[in-house]
Order: sequence, then structure tokens, then C-alpha cells
Amino acid sequence: MDARYAFVGLFLNENEHGKAIDELLRLRTSYLESGNLFKAAHMDESLGVVQRDWGQLKVAEDSLNRSIEGYALLNAASPVQRGIDAGALHNLAIVYREEGRLREAEELLGRCMAIFEDFDDTIAFGRTLHTRGVLHAYIGDYPAAETMFRRGNTMCRAVGDRRWTGITLLGLARLAGRREQWAQMHGLLDECAELFGSIPEPHGAAQVLRSRGSAFRRMGQLEDADQTLAQAHDALAELGDRRSHGRIHYSRALLQIDRHGWDRALEELASAGELLTEDDDAPWRGRVRLTTLRAVTHDQELRPYLADELESVRTDLDRFAALAGDGFTPTWITVARRRFGIQGP
Repeated sequence: MDARYAFVGLFLNENEHGKAIDELLRLRTSYLESGNLFKAAHMDESLGVVQRDWGQLKVAEDSLNRSIEGYALLNAASPVQRGIDAGALHNLAIVYREEGRLREAEELLGRCMAIFEDFDDTIAFGRTLHTRGVLHAYIGDYPAAETMFRRGNTMCRAVGDRRWTGITLLGLARLAGRREQWAQMHGLLDECAELFGSIPEPHGAAQVLRSRGSAFRRMGQLEDADQTLAQAHDALAELGDRRSHGRIHYSRALLQIDRHGWDRALEELASAGELLTEDDDAPWRGRVRLTTLRAVTHDQELRPYLADELESVRTDLDRFAALAGDGFTPTWITVARRRFGIQGP
């Protein structure tokens, strides 16, 4: 059965996530039937990672929780290894973060980082620093995010983890963009593009294009933004990255809003809504709804907000703020409340 596990990596290299998931499910069933609970828990962990990367957050959450529960049962019966569930905790934290459950993600990251530090696991600790940095960037805690990205980058670079060195650089680049430090951002994106191109890492290269296109839009270079986002769209669509594909349509909608191309913006938002699901992308679908309302009501004299529309906006924003947790309100909610003149709870 271990030989069959090698096929999972081959499928992932070919971007065949569905086949990788099917193989992992078969392996999990075989290990359960043979009574190898450790291997079954490991298959659940691997399954959760692949499902998450393919955009199936809810089922990934189930798989990772099964893995954590399986490791706990093993340790309760006969201690296997302290902290054996740390990797699953880290991956579950990423799922929670992307679901908008930021305080819960932070708590899980604290648990797994303590384990990685105790075991002097430089690679895992560096990767987890990046995960935590992204979370803190979401809530506008930029100094802490920068410290985490830089420390994570140093660790990943020191152990020769080139892929995660690029990922942490991308985190720093996006943070520079949030701060409108455009020259620094583009310099970091150039480093990322070179690194991802040399591995090669097509998904990372596509994310660099997406980030650069969004930066061009915010800089007012709308033609450059249009061309770059189009390239990113094609790359992500080819890779089958549904969630990032949906976000690209959202970015292109914002570009059309900047151009006052309201009909085109609504088309892009509709495409984003078709790709993003309520189960796996609820906060992003909420953002799509808010931006759709912005586009429909762009001329407030001709079409002002209706009372029920503003109440729906308030309900959405309060729901996602509660999901994030006290002290972890994402910046997009703060900006939206200001835009629509809505006070927080």
C-alpha cells in the first residue's frame, strides 16, 4: 500500500487533485480494514491537505479533524509520539483562516507552533509563521505580520525550502502592497517570479501575476492591470484552482468599477459568484454581494441604497465579524462598514 501512496504525488504533480483524493480514500479504507490506525490517521491528514488545496474546505475540515481524533485515540491507548498531530493542527488552522474563523485559527497555530518549537522543527515552524502572518495581515496587524513573514522566510531559506521561501516572499510582497509600498512590492514579486519559475511552481507563478495585477489597479495603471489579471486568470483557470479563479474575477470586477464599466463589473461579479460556493467561500461570497450592490447603486442620486439592502449588508458584516472572533475583525469588514455608513456592534 505504501507504493500506492507514491501515486498520490504523481497525480498532484499532474494537477489531478480528484484522482489524488480518490487514491487517498482507497488507501484510508485499506488501512482501516487492516487495523493500521496510525496510517489511516495519516491518510486523513493528507486527504485534508489535498482537499483544502483543491478548494474543498468543509470536507477538508472533516478529514483533518478525523486525523486529529485518530492520533488522539492512538496516544490515549499507547503513547506514539507527543505532538504527532501538529501538522494536522497547522493545516486545519489554514482551513479555519480561509473560512474566516480567525480567532480559532490563531488558537490552533499557537498550539502547533509550540510543538514545532519544542522539536526544533525549523521547516514546519517557518511555514507556520507564514500562515500566522497571513492571518495578521488580514486583520491589519501589519508590524506583526511583517515580523512573521521575515522570520519565516529566513527559516525556510536556511533549510533550502525553496517553495516556501517563495511563499513567504509573496506574503511580504502582498503586505507591501497593503501598505502601498509599490516599489518594494514589485521588487519582491520579481524575486518570487524568478524563484517559482526555477522550481518550477506554476501555482506560485500564477499568484504572483494575480498580486501584480491587483497592484497595478491600485496604482492607477489600469491597462497594465487588465493585461496582467487576464494572464493570471488564464493560468489559474488552467490549473483548476476554483477559489483563486473566483477571486480573479472579483479583482477584474474592481478594475471595471475603477473604469466605471458597471455592466462589465456585474458580469465579472456574476462569474465570481458562480465559482465561489457558500459552503467553502462564504466570506468571499459576502464580498461579492457587497460589491455587486456598490455597482448597482453607483449613482446614488438615481439609485440610492434601499433600507432592506443596508440591513442585509449589516447582517452580513455582523455575521462575518462574529465568525472571525473578538479582536480579529478583518480589514475588509471595517472598510465595508465605513463605505456603507454602518456602525459595528
